[in-house]
Amino acid sequence: MVAFAGHRMGAGLAVVLAVWVAAQGAGAGEAAGPELHVTVEQGLVTARLREAPLEAVLGALSTRAGFDLVMDGKFARPVSWTMRDVSLDKAIARLVGDNGLVMLYATARGARRLSEVRVYSAPARRAPAFPNKFAPAPSGDPVPRARRPASVEDLAAVLAGETDFGLRRAAVIDLGQRDGPDAVAALAAALDGDDRLIRIQAARALGDMADVEAAGVLVGVLDDPDPTLRRLAARGLGDIGATGATGATGAAGVLSELLAGDPAAQVRREAARSLGWLGEASGLWALERASADPDETVRAAVDAALAEW
Repeated sequence: MVAFAGHRMGAGLAVVLAVWVAAQGAGAGEAAGPELHVTVEQGLVTARLREAPLEAVLGALSTRAGFDLVMDGKFARPVSWTMRDVSLDKAIARLVGDNGLVMLYATARGARRLSEVRVYSAPARRAPAFPNKFAPAPSGDPVPRARRPASVEDLAAVLAGETDFGLRRAAVIDLGQRDGPDAVAALAAALDGDDRLIRIQAARALGDMADVEAAGVLVGVLDDPDPTLRRLAARGLGDIGATGATGATGAAGVLSELLAGDPAAQVRREAARSLGWLGEASGLWALERASADPDETVRAAVDAALAEW
């Protein structure tokens, strides 16, 4: 399983990834080597690809467009394609569909941006528990949304009894798009499990919910020994608090404590970012104190958060 963690990108910000692999022993008459040049700007992709490994292309899109990518295998097949101002979802759909792969995706609640894309190489081996759970992405078509099972109870049953990782992860993602205490309870149960990747996905899914009960579960995750889980909890609390579901003041309080005392820089950095998104006055004091944080990346996040005021 290969994973890339995406990063949020502000509106209007263009990020360019260019990789040029020179031809070995290039000389007269010899062909140039592989080329991977990708630009993502405001959700539109411009790319020049020549014999570039598919996994590198998908990884570049993941990193630069800000979505998380999980690939069930290594996809080294070469890709040659030139595109200009193609929407991100259509670009991914074509890359996946033209190479005979299968994908499932999730979007951030309240936003049109992709939050996660998962790519599989063997559809037959991933036989779904529900009809049409996975569908190939037709070449050039918009990214297909996974069809949801009939109920939250079905999804909870998959988490409790299914051994296939892909199906359990799909159930967690689907639960993150639901509302209500039953969905929150199912995700909380997944957080108590032994599978770290499922726990990480459950924390991310809870953060997608505009739900006070989801926020309560995430507060409990702030004491988890895994810094990745604490970071996702901080991110989720900021997102939920920004919707007004919990009251921004409550979210700002726990995030301020996290910024002041968590030993992991990645967690403090996410707490600072979330405080900036909340824009709550009670978090201003914590941000000002953290401007002297020993970690440079945390200080940069604090400066960016303070600029929101």
